[in-house]
Amino acid sequence: MKRQLDHYIHLIWRKLWFILPTCIVVIAAWFVAINKLGVAKPQLSATAILHFDDPDELSAVDERVTLGPEAKAVLVKSRTFLEKVVRKLALQLSVSKYPRSMIFDSVAVEIDADPGVYQLKIKNQNFTLYFTDRSGQRRIVQSADVSSLNKISIHGLHLRFSKDFLSSPFNVKFTVNRVRDAVDYIVDNMVTRTASRDGMVLAISMNGRDYEMITAIVNTIADDFAAENTATKQKRISSLISALEKQLETARKEMLQAEYSVRKYRERYPTIGMADAFAPPVALMDLRETEAELKSALFQAQSLIERYSSVSDSNRLALLNEMVSFLSRFQTATSEGLSAELDKLEQENQRLTLQYAPNHMFILKNKENIRVFGQDVQNALNGLQSDLNRKVAQNKNRINKLSSEIATLPAKELHLSKLQRNHDVAAQIFASVLSRYNEAQIAHGVAVGDVNVVDHAVVPEPKMDFKTLLVIVGLGLFLGLALGIGPVIVIDFFDCTARTEKDLRRMTDLVVLESIPVKGSWAKSINFGKTVDEKLVTADYSHNFADETFRSLRAKILLGLSDTKKKRILITSLGIGEGKSFTAANLAITLAQQKISTLLIDGDLRRGIQHQHFGLPKNPGLSSILLNNVSLSPVLLQPVLQSTHIQYLKLLGAGSTIVNSTEHLNSQRFRNLIDILSNEFEVIILDTPPVAVTTDAIGVQDIFPRYIFVVKAMHTDIAELNRKIREFPGLRKRIMGVVLNGAPYKQTEYNQYTSYKYEVD
Repeated sequence: MKRQLDHYIHLIWRKLWFILPTCIVVIAAWFVAINKLGVAKPQLSATAILHFDDPDELSAVDERVTLGPEAKAVLVKSRTFLEKVVRKLALQLSVSKYPRSMIFDSVAVEIDADPGVYQLKIKNQNFTLYFTDRSGQRRIVQSADVSSLNKISIHGLHLRFSKDFLSSPFNVKFTVNRVRDAVDYIVDNMVTRTASRDGMVLAISMNGRDYEMITAIVNTIADDFAAENTATKQKRISSLISALEKQLETARKEMLQAEYSVRKYRERYPTIGMADAFAPPVALMDLRETEAELKSALFQAQSLIERYSSVSDSNRLALLNEMVSFLSRFQTATSEGLSAELDKLEQENQRLTLQYAPNHMFILKNKENIRVFGQDVQNALNGLQSDLNRKVAQNKNRINKLSSEIATLPAKELHLSKLQRNHDVAAQIFASVLSRYNEAQIAHGVAVGDVNVVDHAVVPEPKMDFKTLLVIVGLGLFLGLALGIGPVIVIDFFDCTARTEKDLRRMTDLVVLESIPVKGSWAKSINFGKTVDEKLVTADYSHNFADETFRSLRAKILLGLSDTKKKRILITSLGIGEGKSFTAANLAITLAQQKISTLLIDGDLRRGIQHQHFGLPKNPGLSSILLNNVSLSPVLLQPVLQSTHIQYLKLLGAGSTIVNSTEHLNSQRFRNLIDILSNEFEVIILDTPPVAVTTDAIGVQDIFPRYIFVVKAMHTDIAELNRKIREFPGLRKRIMGVVLNGAPYKQTEYNQYTSYKYEVD
């Protein structure tokens, strides 16, 4: 875990040149985007409050059709009403990014205005107004000097710019939408809710970032809804007055006709006694009306009892409320007590419903109390039914008695009684219609609506709370770090190469013998005229940190081979160009510098390059020995072993290229050759082809017991190297370790080395 943590710390430090600018750019872009999108300017709401009055309390006119608060709340969102608000405030025009009042003093959008996007661009004291229609075609509609920008009238659009904008104009984009789109915007952002138990208070809220605009919309909706309610009521009363005038005229004619009939009949029969004849029929009519009322009440009571027997728990209280109200109409002895108890049960039920789950014991107990109360109400209704049945029977007896009395009256008295009764009914109807007509006239004159604006909306003031600010800053930092560090982590995750020795130790459990830094290029000229590779270890022991790392590698290898009599080392790599030949050559040089007779064999029979490092001819070499059938002997080998510019070091080059190198290296002749050479040299180093290219290095495990793999920094696929080693059983135990070639300088060791060198000098 600590190794992984150290790795990522060094990785971030190493990639700081990328991470830091990326973080700064991303965070800056984040705050620019926040500003452009208006997120920093929070979405607030403006609220107006309406109150609905009882129309029966405000007017003497009986409202035949009245709308409840919920129905009126729905009408607030009706598209027909909102279209009027849109046209009144010219809401078809919307401005991007800025409040509309910041750009325009006044806006008027006619019905024939073309929907589309307008873009006003200011450049060099001139303005150009572009228009893009719904099909995407863009054209210039106006262009002139900024000084003439006070007012624009085009295509049914009339705009007057604000003084603040004219004093410092800038590029702005605004859109002309269809009326239906503007209505949709209001519907989507407007919320209506009742704010009281009886629903008589309605709150209208509008959300948005153009605070002045949403406030104007809410107040206009509230005022216009109240005004339209009053106008609708006036219109309804006017219609009622017109109908009552016709009814009044008809009732007056019928009353006069009935009065004329009575007068004419009395003139014809002046001796008929009207008083005695008229009383029984009138009383009989009253009794029959009473009978109808009693039977209606009995039917309602029975209906309530039947409905209660099948009512659900959710509707039980509502039905009980209706039953108690019915009992209160007849002022029964228990009605007041039942009404008070019902109020308590309703309040308790509402409280428990808000606090507890439906299956809670308190809820279940309250339901049981409601059922018990319902039984009491049923008993009261049964008692009322008995009382009503008794009254019906009494009323029936009176009707029968009066009917008998009427039957004994003379025919002329009965006819007069009938005429007088018709007159009284007509007069009563006329008086009733006249009363309603007068009430309607008074209501029309006063014109009081039942919707009032209690509280107008005020422009909301934005307040950036600390929590929101913290979230915005935190998200910006998170995005910056994620996009700065994220790619580095992802690339590193999929990067199977090692850059430093720490990386290599983290990625493989093989022993890391040494990290060889990149050596500077300088030429070396040897006395005998041969040109050697400038990156080989210097023969004169001149001070060089890279050379010292090879000497350190030499010490570690010799220590590892201290118990081995025949010191044979095979050096290879995973792929081409990873520095195995360079490492083998320098290791051979450092061993020879310690006066250890060393032989470097170039075992890459396809593309050997060791002779180039030492400035020696390619032939003769190893291939010529392996292809020759002459018996091997030290004398035969002497001409093939080339001397180098380093004493104690000889080179057996690759020689001519041969195709079947694997077979030759696995041959008995090669093994005999190594045995002979081991008697002549203390250390033999074999430079072989990469294991990913050919298996030449694998086939000689029996004669080369020690392997060294060369890994090139930021080049070798370590995961592939580990997999390749696992492919060959027994190979791993022969590997002494790996050498990291091309590694960055270890600053601490380099400073110690240079400091020590200067002191010696």
